[in-house]
Amino acid sequence: EVPIAVTALTGTMLEDRQITMATDLQMNAPSVSFSSTNFGGSTFSIRGIGRLVIAASGENGVSEHINDIPITSNLNAIEFFDISRVEVLRGPQGTLYGANALAGLINVVTPASTIDWQSRAQFDLGNYGAQGVGAVISGPLSDNVGMRFSARKYRDDGFIDNVFLPSKSTDNHDEST
Repeated sequence: EVPIAVTALTGTMLEDRQITMATDLQMNAPSVSFSSTNFGGSTFSIRGIGRLVIAASGENGVSEHINDIPITSNLNAIEFFDISRVEVLRGPQGTLYGANALAGLINVVTPASTIDWQSRAQFDLGNYGAQGVGAVISGPLSDNVGMRFSARKYRDDGFIDNVFLPSKSTDNHDEST
């Protein structure tokens, strides 16, 4: 009942749109952009407001949450596997989520554990040597307590050739000289 600009993406929508990382949100949520900052950091901006300062004391204008709990690490390091939904709220969210939500927030919601056994596996193959495997298992520990475990491993060879390193087949000179 409160007018607010929200983009909510379900787990099915994430898979259908091939949103595998938080950085992919900028192509699927209006007014959201992602940029790398100096010294290995990164930031999200919503409606042009983000964190574009180098100092560690600088505050981010976009709050990042997992299950409504703010996180201080980079959300872009998380791969979207076994995710229930992702919510992007635009506009000031300080009343509901506290400080550092001036421009909005990104909330990643994970699935709850179940009291019946469920499992699934996922295998991926792609170009440039891309290989991925993931598994989810959920079930009861007791009548009132459930558990959920998910894991994913992914690797690829990249797509940039380093032209400054000589290839092993054509390198005939001694590097010690």
